[in-house]
Order: sequence, then C-alpha cells, then structure tokens
Amino acid sequence: SDEWGELELCRCTELAGREWGVFHNVRLQAGDMSRGQTGGYWGDHSSHQNGIDGDFRYMRKDSEQPLDLASSYERETYYDELGTFTHMVNMINLCNVQYFFTDPTVVGFTNEDLFNVSEATTNGEWLNYENDHTDHFHLRIHQPL
Repeated sequence: SDEWGELELCRCTELAGREWGVFHNVRLQAGDMSRGQTGGYWGDHSSHQNGIDGDFRYMRKDSEQPLDLASSYERETYYDELGTFTHMVNMINLCNVQYFFTDPTVVGFTNEDLFNVSEATTNGEWLNYENDHTDHFHLRIHQPL
C-alpha cells in the first residue's frame, strides 16, 4: 500500500530496521501502515486509521516472500521464531510500543520472555492475541504527544 503513518511510527520502523540490519542478512518485511492525519475508511483495517498502527511479517529463515504460520510445514521449515522475537524486542527498546497483535497459536513466546530480555523497566503486556494474524503481526505505538 502507499499509505503512511505518523512520523513516530515511521521513525520506529526505520530504527528497528536499521538495528535488525546490523546483525542479520534477512530483510524485514513491513506491510500496511496507518493513514495518519488523513484518517478515513480503509477496508477491513479499521485500526489502521489512526497513524500509529503497522503490519510486519513474521521473520523467515530465508529472504523469501511472506510466511503463513497457519501452515505447520511453513512454520516448522521457515519460521524464524528467534528472529521475530528479536525484532519485537528491538521495537520495544527503540519505540514507544503499546502492543502487538499476534496469533495465539503460533508466535512461540510470551510477554514475560520479551520483558526479560528487553530494556523495559516494566512488563508492558505487549502481546495481544488475536486470530487472523498468522501471516503478520500488528504493531501499535502509543499516540505521540
């Protein structure tokens, strides 16, 4: 999509991507971001009308195209759980993360796991489980001041 988010969401995406790129050769895949100041209707992405939401693909062990964790074959063969975990920790450390929507059956780690390795001083209860997030996770940052 050619839509955009608030400056803070774009900054978060850029910083987390740069941090990832320092240590990994597998590229990050960002999906739809919010419409920001323009708001308005955007299909079935009602939460993407606030400028602070973005979709990101779960990490793969290779650089191929999107991964659907609903497929046990794809999950067992290609899903990089540690990579996804690391990317979320980077976002927690670099961004003002409010929460992630993830699929409850596939992500493979918990809020406690994220808290234990992040630089956060309190457990943010970042993971919110919601169905229909088997091919991406959804990031929401706190509304910028």
